[in-house]
Order: sequence, then structure tokens, then C-alpha cells
Amino acid sequence: MEPPTNALQIMFRGKKLEFINVTGLILHGKFYFGSEGNLEFNHCAVDNLKCRELDIPRLSFENCSVRNIQIANSDISGWLFVTSLVSGIISDSKLFHFRVYGRNFTPTFVNSELDEWKVIHNGLHHEEDFEKTYRTLSKAADDSGNRKLAADYKIRELDFIREKKKGLDRFWMTLNRAYWGYGQKPFQLIKVSLISIFLLAIVYSFFPSSFANNALAGKNYFAVLFNACYFSIVTFTTLGYGDLSPIGGLKILAAIEALFGAITLGFLVAGLTKNS
Repeated sequence: MEPPTNALQIMFRGKKLEFINVTGLILHGKFYFGSEGNLEFNHCAVDNLKCRELDIPRLSFENCSVRNIQIANSDISGWLFVTSLVSGIISDSKLFHFRVYGRNFTPTFVNSELDEWKVIHNGLHHEEDFEKTYRTLSKAADDSGNRKLAADYKIRELDFIREKKKGLDRFWMTLNRAYWGYGQKPFQLIKVSLISIFLLAIVYSFFPSSFANNALAGKNYFAVLFNACYFSIVTFTTLGYGDLSPIGGLKILAAIEALFGAITLGFLVAGLTKNS
């Protein structure tokens, strides 16, 4: 079914279609519905929707089945999908300002560009495997060269999976998220490193007598803190110049910091390499 462009613009201007079957609908060309509003589908079957060289803004699908959608050579923006099930293929197209609220959105993107999308699942009806929506959009963004958007959706995909985990699995994923954004935010490790170095330096500064040869004994607190920061830095980076050496229980803490620093620096290099 391929209604003429002019007829569709006149007949469906500002219309809300409910509980109808428009399977096989074909949309082609440029549409502008004017000030009377845009076309809305509510509880409709819009399967096998074919869009060719389409330029139509602000189409709305609410509680719809939009399986096997085929969009090609189109430039569309402002489409809204609310608790709708969407699959199919989108090729050689630009899609901007899309909003996906719940259910699932898993079409295959081929040579297509997407930007400024808004995806929400909390508080809305969605499939148990809604992480596939985030995974789909992450891959599409990555394929189009939008690394920042791809990383954002990858994090949201893993966040969704984490929400379904319990116990230790959820704890480790939470730690992974805070540590370096599941590997998507390696520069976050620099922040983690600086915070760790400073916090441990404060701990060291409380025990000036726990360094060999009373190296920090008798100094004022700010001098102790300065030297503790220096010691924390060379320990974290595993430089270990040896001019300050901990004794007693502080040796265990220093060893843990050195191990944590070596691991963190390794993850930083791996993350930067992966995301370059």
C-alpha cells in the first residue's frame, strides 16, 4: 500500500490512527503535515513498513508492532517509539532526534548515521532483553564513527544487564562501572588514580613514625603530608626510589597500593589502545 504523497499529507494531517492494520505501508518522498499536527499510530500493526528516500518529521508509534521496517536513503528526524516492538533494516540514512521509550528497538543499521537519540526503559514496559536495544544503537554509532555515542550506549547496555544481576555478580559489575566505565572510559582511571594517591597519602601522613630512619619524625604536618604525597606517587607508579621506606604495618598498605597502581596503569594503557 503506497498512498500518494499529497493525499497522505491531506488525509492524515494531525490524525491519530488507533487499532488498525497498515502492514505493508510504503512511504516515499517528502512529507510536511503543517501546523495541524503529525501522524500518530496507536496500538497499530505497522509491520513491513517501507520507507524510501523519505523525509518526514515527528512520526509517532505508541504500543505498535513495527517488525521488519525497511528504511533506505532517507533523512528523518523526531520519530517517537513508545513501548513498540521494532526490527528490520535501516540503510544509507540519517536519523536524528529519535526517542525510544521501552519495549525493544533492534533493527540492523547499514551505512547510516544517528545522533541525539533519547532512550529510556525505566518505568516503562520493555522486553527482558532490552539490552539489545542499547547494543544495537552502540554498534550503529560505532559503525558511523560516533565513538562517544557508541561508548554511552555500551555503558547503558551493561548497566541494564547489571540491574538484572544479584549478589557478587552485581557487585563486581558495579565496581567495574565505577573503575573505568566497563572499559569505555579509560580516562576515568586517571581520576581514580589521583584520588587513590591523595587518599593514601593522607593515611600515610597519620603515621610519620612508620618510615625508616625516622625520616618524617618531628616534621610539621604539612611537611609530612607533602612527603607522604611524594611517597604515594612513587609507590602507585611503582617507581620506588627508596629514599622513603615504610616499616611495620604500613609496608602492607604500600604493597597493596603498588599492586593497585600497576593494575590501574595496565588497564589505562589497554583502555586507551582499545578506544583509540
